[in-house]
Amino acid sequence: MKVANISCGYPMLTTVSFLGMEDTTEEVLIWATSGPKIVVAASTICRLMDDIVGTEVRHPFHSFQRIMWIH
Repeated sequence: MKVANISCGYPMLTTVSFLGMEDTTEEVLIWATSGPKIVVAASTICRLMDDIVGTEVRHPFHSFQRIMWIH
């Protein structure tokens, strides 16, 4: 899931959003690029939602189905 979370785009969106603010400090940018739990959770949810919606178009055995199969 690490590659899936990075390819989702939320980590980049978070960093760029903070860069667009006028009062961004170095501390905020270090936090945003350190992989905070909220960004990881949002990326995971994004990826799983994409896999659930796209199961008919793509491969029939995606991340969500793998998780359900393992557990």
